[in-house]
Amino acid sequence: MRLTNADVRALQARGFKINQQTGKKQHAESYAGRGMGLQEFVNQANIQYRQLGIAYIWDPGTPARWLPGGEIVPKEGTVDHIGVWNGLGIAFDDKETATDELPAANVKTHQVEFLMDFSQAGGIAFILVAYTEPGRFFVVPVEKYFPVWAGRRGLKIEKAERIGREVRASRRVCLDYLKGLE
Repeated sequence: MRLTNADVRALQARGFKINQQTGKKQHAESYAGRGMGLQEFVNQANIQYRQLGIAYIWDPGTPARWLPGGEIVPKEGTVDHIGVWNGLGIAFDDKETATDELPAANVKTHQVEFLMDFSQAGGIAFILVAYTEPGRFFVVPVEKYFPVWAGRRGLKIEKAERIGREVRASRRVCLDYLKGLE
């Protein structure tokens, strides 16, 4: 993970162990030694934002329905996170990829439609993308992502650098993705 010394100190202050391998990128792991994926980083950041009084953002979960015989069938959900920040509605989906490209197929039609509708109604809507191999995170506004997705092209990291904003840990938040919206 590409972290500055300040990022490392901020993560360590929150109980994260930082493995620094000579000649290799740094990797952040949870205090229990398990690899921490993007969803866990975002959930922890949301707790920190709420504790600091910055934002209230939650995971609405995946709706499901019960079938006869007790079988549970997941329905199409909305997006991964919805909330309020600076008096505005906020909605986003988080996606991660181990390569330098997020395939368009990884972002579902109902997710893009929800985010576009949310944005057109006056809310803040974006995709939070983690490129795990280089350890880089980008906030990409849905309006800028839509043409890439509609063209069924993947979002290469170079394109994310141009149309989005890179985010990282701050002194107070493990993944300060709201900085990408300022």
